Parts: sequence; C-alpha cells; structure tokens
Amino acid sequence: MPDVSVEPAESETGTVSALAKTSARYGNAAVVTFNSSGDSFSIQDTAADDHSAVAQVSGHGYYWNPNGAGSSKSFTINFAEGITIKFRACVGEHATKKILHCGDWKTANTAG
Repeated sequence: MPDVSVEPAESETGTVSALAKTSARYGNAAVVTFNSSGDSFSIQDTAADDHSAVAQVSGHGYYWNPNGAGSSKSFTINFAEGITIKFRACVGEHATKKILHCGDWKTANTAG
C-alpha cells in the first residue's frame, strides 16, 4: 500500500482516512480486488474461457467464482488489524477444484 500523508489546513480539524484497494490479475481472465475497509475481496471473471476465476489468499486457501464471464463474487476474511496479507488471482476448473494458472502475488495492509 502506498504511503499517504495528508495534512489538514490550519483551520480544519478532523480525522483523515484512506480506503485502500489493491488488485491482482491473471492475464485478461481474472481480477481479485482487496478492500482494506472491511477486509473484503471481489473476484471478477473477465474472460469467456470456460474457466473459473479464483482468489488465493496466503494462509487462507482458495475462493472461487464459478459464475462465468462478466460475473463478480465477493467474500470477507476477518483479518487482524494492521497486518500485511498476500493474495493473487488464478483461473481453474471449479468442478475438480484444479488450479490451472496464477498471476503474481500482491501484498496489502489491513486497516488498523
């Protein structure tokens, strides 16, 4: 997650917060987006290739979107606050739960 520094003007008071979304891709077939506000993931199937889009979250396993091209499926993992997580986008065969290919790992920080 990029470092963000925001200074309020002298006459302003309040809390500054940043919602962080980090996305991982596998080619043009799958996109997995993590939203640190709420520890939620979205798995998008972006190709009509007869494969399912899959999110792999390190230490937590695989999460499947078997609903076909153009679909999106969401899930939430209750992470501890302020930790770094790793995840990546993959494609696979839902019926056999076989992972075919995965993209690069992405890291993100949970809210905290």
